[in-house]
Amino acid sequence: MSATLAVYIVLGLVVVVLAIGAYALRKKGKRRVDYRSLFIMGAIWLPFGMVFLLMLLRSNRPFVVSVPFLAMGLIYLVIGLANKGKWKESQPLTANQKKITVGLTAAGIIILLLALAIYLLRVFR
Repeated sequence: MSATLAVYIVLGLVVVVLAIGAYALRKKGKRRVDYRSLFIMGAIWLPFGMVFLLMLLRSNRPFVVSVPFLAMGLIYLVIGLANKGKWKESQPLTANQKKITVGLTAAGIIILLLALAIYLLRVFR
């Protein structure tokens, strides 16, 4: 199995896990968007993308890996800041929603790290 095929399989799994998670959370009940959390995620992803960009540009590699992180970080920051007045309106998660959120987050991080490892192994051979 080629590395490219493995990356596509991992990315497909990410999409499936996220779709199942979104469906499960939507089915449990509607919640308001937590704009403060979006801002925090943006504050994390933007510098992460910048580090990737600098690392990949320094090694004369394509910087395609850093673009999604930079874009997500910037979009989340803008959405969070644009709705700063709504930060206090967030509702706490129920116990079941917390379990689902933690499980999906862990699965997403594992899949992301696997995809990243496969990509970096392929690029730096």
